[in-house]
Amino acid sequence: MFSKISYPKIFLSSLIFAILVVQQMVGILPQLPITITVAYGILTLLRYSLTEYNRVYNHMLLFICYLAFALLIMSPPEIFNSWLRLGLYATIVLTVFPLVSNKYLDIFRYYCLNIIIVMFITLSCISFFCYYEGINYMTYEAELEFSEKGGLFGGLMTHSIILGIASGISICALTFYTITRNWKYAMLIIPCFGSLMFSASRGAIIATIAGCLIMILQLIRNRSYKKRALRFLIISLLGIALAITYTNITDGIESKFLNRDDGSLFSSRETKINHRIDEFSSSPIVGIGFSAIDINGGDEYNTHTGVIEPGSSWFAILSMSGIIGLIFVILMLYKGAKILKESKADYKYLLIALFIFFIFSMYSEGYIFAGGSSLCALLWLTLGQCISANNIDNK
Repeated sequence: MFSKISYPKIFLSSLIFAILVVQQMVGILPQLPITITVAYGILTLLRYSLTEYNRVYNHMLLFICYLAFALLIMSPPEIFNSWLRLGLYATIVLTVFPLVSNKYLDIFRYYCLNIIIVMFITLSCISFFCYYEGINYMTYEAELEFSEKGGLFGGLMTHSIILGIASGISICALTFYTITRNWKYAMLIIPCFGSLMFSASRGAIIATIAGCLIMILQLIRNRSYKKRALRFLIISLLGIALAITYTNITDGIESKFLNRDDGSLFSSRETKINHRIDEFSSSPIVGIGFSAIDINGGDEYNTHTGVIEPGSSWFAILSMSGIIGLIFVILMLYKGAKILKESKADYKYLLIALFIFFIFSMYSEGYIFAGGSSLCALLWLTLGQCISANNIDNK
């Protein structure tokens, strides 16, 4: 994956930042304050932005300004610390997204994403074996008592949902490397798939299937990879069928379905989504405010810290930033998708898989505005890579 490192100093900076991002998700590591990650990111940004001519991505700049303007209008309750959370969100986005970009910042972010992917693959593979050894670092924090507990297995990760997302991203990356590089990467897909299923994260499973399938279909259209992609697709379908038939790998998912109150696929999210719809209905143009909910709407939140669980990123966009906010996000997604479509680099196929993965994952997880969350940083890092796809020679 890193056969040649052309910029070792930037690679080292990216490695340190990637470790700071991932350590928040790993239960076996001490949890460092998010302020350390933010401070290092800003220092790195300043270091590389002062040495080159910088480009400014206006859509994101206007989006952040709009979020601040909407807060001035709506003035959500102070318990949610919306201004503080918006500042944290803005600094994280400034670090991982090409709001300000140049050659060195593009390389820094490219290395960051790929280092995180390697870390995810390693953690997912180890977590697979942790399942059989009874090792589980999943924690259930008291301040999130109002949120869904999800599955019961997180492996080395702090939550089953995080393990599901990490495993799903790993599978997307390994699928790309198997088809475009070497079949040896396929061996690592097996434990990552096991971790994905053991996490019992339905959203992550669906997102992984969608991301991999669309990437494979795109690779089939490429003459250089058509035969390998078709062969991989057939082997994968056969392998999944055998795994489901002859192993207990789906026990966690089956347990979730059996314990639901109704038959909907994401029943555990529907109550929160209904609250977001009600909030959107009350203020459809600008929303009710960044990182806030309606305190009289019936949804639960931590009354001491203001921590909330939106339940869905897509509905959080609508409820917190309204139609205007949704338009900004769609414009940025469209820009990323358009650049990927026009790109000639093989790397674009990996980004297509991750792009689709997050599009689906955002329905069932509400991390898009969670500036203190590593998942938020990873989402905008990935979308930023899509927008910067033509700026890096990654051959």
